[in-house]
Amino acid sequence: MGDTIYIKGFKDEKPEFYCEQHMKDLIGFPTRVFLIRNGEVYVTHPILDVVPLSENCVDYEVLEDIDLGYHRELKSRLSDLKRMGIEDISKNRVSKFFRKLNESEELSKKQQKIINILRYIEEGELETDDLERLFGGVKEFIDTVIENNLVGKIDLTNIVYDDYQNYLLYKKVEQDPSYVWTVVNSLSDIVKIGDTYYFDTTGDDLASFFNTGRNDISQESIEQIIEGNYEFGGWDVTDDEYRDVYEQLKPENQKLVDVRIREELTKKGALDIESKLLEKIGLEQGRGYVTLDDNIITRILEDDETMRYVINRELDDVRSDLYSTYLGCYEGVLTDSWYGDIMSELVGEVIDNTTFEEYSFKKNVYNKQTGKSEQRTMYARRYPVTDCVFSLVKDWIYEYKDSTWSDDAINYHGSYSSLLGAAMTSGLRSELRVPHLDDYADYYQVSRCVNENIGDYF
Repeated sequence: MGDTIYIKGFKDEKPEFYCEQHMKDLIGFPTRVFLIRNGEVYVTHPILDVVPLSENCVDYEVLEDIDLGYHRELKSRLSDLKRMGIEDISKNRVSKFFRKLNESEELSKKQQKIINILRYIEEGELETDDLERLFGGVKEFIDTVIENNLVGKIDLTNIVYDDYQNYLLYKKVEQDPSYVWTVVNSLSDIVKIGDTYYFDTTGDDLASFFNTGRNDISQESIEQIIEGNYEFGGWDVTDDEYRDVYEQLKPENQKLVDVRIREELTKKGALDIESKLLEKIGLEQGRGYVTLDDNIITRILEDDETMRYVINRELDDVRSDLYSTYLGCYEGVLTDSWYGDIMSELVGEVIDNTTFEEYSFKKNVYNKQTGKSEQRTMYARRYPVTDCVFSLVKDWIYEYKDSTWSDDAINYHGSYSSLLGAAMTSGLRSELRVPHLDDYADYYQVSRCVNENIGDYF
C-alpha cells in the first residue's frame, strides 16, 4: 500500500473499454496505490479519483523511494498537470519534478505540527488514546485537520481511519458540497461523459431493484422486458383472423391479401358449400360444390361471409401469415406498454430518464467447457443518472456520518448499484414495487402496427 508506480502505456493497441477509460489519463504519469480490496489494486487518478489497476491493462513499474504526497494532493497535482497540457513526465524526472512541487508548499507552523501528528498516527507512533488527550477524540482531531485545510494530507487508506470514513466524507462535503462528485467518480459503474454521469448497467441489475410480490411478475421477466426479449410462450391472441386482422386492414392492404387469396383459391380449384353465396353459386353450377374461376373468386372477395369462411377455414397459409402479423404486433404493443410502465418506476429513483446508449466491450470470460479464459464481446447499456447518483451519495453521507460499521461506508460498496441496493434495504430509499401491467394490448395500436407490417408477409 502506498507504492509509487509509473504507468508506461497500454499492453494492447486496442485496450478493453474500461481499461482505456480508467487509464488513458495516467499514461506517462506516476500514481500511487490507494487501496487494495478483494485482490484488486486501486490507484489515484486525476479525474476519476481512484481506478482499478488491471494486470492485463497497462505496463508499469514500481518507483522506489519517491514520495508523491498523499492521495488528495497527488490527485490535485495530476489534475493541474492535465490542465496545463503536460502529456507525460519521464520516469527519470518524476522525483525531481514532485520534489519541486513539495518544496513549493508554504505551511504555517500549526499546519506543519498537525501534519507531523498525522504522520505519527499513520505510522503507529501515536494511538487514538493520545488524540483523546490532545484533541478530545479522533473526530475532534479530524475537525482540526479540516479547519486547517489539510484534509488532503490524510491517508484515507490507513487502517487508523477505518471507523471514521463516513465522518471524513461528511466533513469534507459539509465544507465543499461539490466533493460529492469526487465520491461519485469513485463508483465503479459510474462513468462521466461530458457533463453527464452515466450508470453502466444491465436489465438484470435494473430488475433487482424491484421488490416482487407473490402476485407480481418475476424479476427475471422484468429483466427480459427491459432488454426486449420477453417470451410469452404458447398462447392464442385471436381465434378469428378475418375479424381481428383482415377487417382491420386499410383498403390498399386488403388488396395485398386479396392477391394472395386469389392465387390460393385458383390453386385449390373448388370449395365446399359453406355460405349463402357459395350455395347460390352451387345452384347456378348445378353441383354440390363450387368450381372456382376468376369471376367466381371475384364474387367471393366481395362477400364478407364467404371471406370469413375462406380465411378462417380454407386457406391455412393465408390464415397463418395473418396470425403471425397480428401476434407480432400484439406482443410488441403489450411489451412496449409494460416496458414504459416499468421504466417509469425507475425514473427519478434509479435513473434520470429512460434515454440510454447501448455499447459493446471486450471481456475475458472463463469457459467451463474448455477450462480456459477467452475474450468475448459483451453488451451493456448506460443511462443518465447525474441527479439520482448525486442525491443518493449525498443522502448516504449525511445519513451515516456517525456510523462506524464497515458496511455503512461508501467504499465498502464500491458501486452505484450496490449502494442503491443497500439504501433500499435500509430504508434510505424506497424499494420499487412492480406497477400494474396491462392484461391486453391496446386495440388501436395493434391495428396500426398490423397495417404498417402486413407487407412483410403479403
